Amino acid sequence: MSQLLPYGKPDTQFGVVTEYLPDGGVTLTVPDSFLNALFTRLFRHRTRNAWGQSNQTLAIGTASLLQESLCGNRAVRAVLTLQTAGFEFYEPYREQLRPTHYRLDHIGELRANRYSNGLYVTISGRDSFDLLTDVRPKIVQYVGKTLEDTLAKLRSTSA
Repeated sequence: MSQLLPYGKPDTQFGVVTEYLPDGGVTLTVPDSFLNALFTRLFRHRTRNAWGQSNQTLAIGTASLLQESLCGNRAVRAVLTLQTAGFEFYEPYREQLRPTHYRLDHIGELRANRYSNGLYVTISGRDSFDLLTDVRPKIVQYVGKTLEDTLAKLRSTSA
């Protein structure tokens, strides 16, 4: 008889895969929307004349995305990890070579933006910026609430 592992299956809501980590942290994998993935795939390279794409290129790009979405393989928009080591995010569509990482004690706020769509991030003494501004508001609200709750929990356990 097989033994169950100490962690459960990933939770999903709005297509976001939520994995709770052993240290109390969380990893959120945000899916890309179909239209955003299509636009990114066809017009990513700005060296080309984006509007000069042939109908064949458009048809092949659309067909491949339809196949991916029908088979359940959705493109990843972002991977966000909040744990005791810090906050890390990776956005494959920006062609990042490595994830961006901030230590937990440098994070001021991490929540859904109240005034516009996006995940509001403040880094103490450095910067404030929005992530996921092109993602559906329901997804941003879910991700923001999950990260805000996890940040509060991590801060209370480390104090």
